[in-house]
Amino acid sequence: MNLLVNRDGRQLGPYSLDQACKLLAEGKLHSWDLCWPDGAREWVTLDSIEGVTDKAFALREQRRAESIARAQAASSSNPNSPNPQFVELKPDDPANNNELKGTNWMRTAIWLSLAMVLAISVFVWMKFLSDKTLIQNLERRGDNMTYETGENERFSGTAYGYFIDDTIWEKVDYGDGVREGARTVWHINGNVALQEKYSSGFLQSAASFDFNGAQTDSFNNGNGTIMLYWNDTGIRSQELVYENQNIVKRTIWDRDGLLLSVIPPELPPNVVISKPEAVEPPPATITNSTLASANTNSALPTNQVFTITNKPAIDTTPNIDTTPNLEMPGRTKGWVMGDPNATSSRVAIDKRIDLIYLNKPTNQLIKVFGYPDQVSNSWWSYGKMNVKNIHGGGYFKKVHFQIYNGLVYRVVGAP
Repeated sequence: MNLLVNRDGRQLGPYSLDQACKLLAEGKLHSWDLCWPDGAREWVTLDSIEGVTDKAFALREQRRAESIARAQAASSSNPNSPNPQFVELKPDDPANNNELKGTNWMRTAIWLSLAMVLAISVFVWMKFLSDKTLIQNLERRGDNMTYETGENERFSGTAYGYFIDDTIWEKVDYGDGVREGARTVWHINGNVALQEKYSSGFLQSAASFDFNGAQTDSFNNGNGTIMLYWNDTGIRSQELVYENQNIVKRTIWDRDGLLLSVIPPELPPNVVISKPEAVEPPPATITNSTLASANTNSALPTNQVFTITNKPAIDTTPNIDTTPNLEMPGRTKGWVMGDPNATSSRVAIDKRIDLIYLNKPTNQLIKVFGYPDQVSNSWWSYGKMNVKNIHGGGYFKKVHFQIYNGLVYRVVGAP
């Protein structure tokens, strides 16, 4: 009998019956392979042909016995060959069961010990090695000292700030609530932007660097210049000129590099702004009265462009609605106030209401904030404001602008 084998559409053979049995015993053919015997009418599996599987099994056993015999002959002729001995393990033997249980218990104890050591290591690392204080969790309180939020002890240690992509932005050292030691600020590209040294909260030295890492300015022993940047873009944000530890000139740019303010202003030649002889305190309260009914000793300037003179600018234009407007952009924006002599690259300088509007004309106040809620002597007062006090903590809800010669001379916040 000849067999034609079909495997996956490929025809193999034809094979004689003995050849097919040999190939089946060697694993080259499978019992489920389809074949067409001589005289058949359809495809059938190899194992359906009488005697094929039996003969293949006998051939397989014969080959296995021959392999064992060859192995034994090779072992007896080589005295160094291994002589394995097999010990039958009876599952029902109590001694064997106890030995297995003891081994499993020891293995479990070892794994538990390793897991405990790992857990303790992770806890120690998280608690003592990676528990960094974030600058955003520090706050300046009424005593002008720095505390960690929720703590009653003055902060001592190192605080960190990060960009939105988790790269380092700022690192500053504190001692007993004040800056003590080094402060470093980085650009977002990893280059240093500012290096400062403090002693007992006072700035001792500083160096500024641009976005490419080149030094631009320096400060030592109370004198010099410090340049601050929008560190996510490298655009300059402030230039601070110091004399005897005091800022004598401050230039401010917005995020697009546009000039926002110069303090004090750069005046034309032969023009001088004299300071008021006495600095009046801001009004204690702000009433809800409009300017039309406010008790004032000076008329209110409007949106005319004022010139610098030695006399207050007075507008007599009739029929001007001076009702305060709480929807003006300056009344709804979130502002900040701080120490005018402090440097901080983390505070958006374009929100510093106490700096941006110094020396600005009154028509600029009206354009941004509308008409004030109250005018009292030289003060314009605005209520229902939202101004964060980054120097002493908390928020101011009132802002007073002191006006002199038609310009903002001083900005003061109140609760």
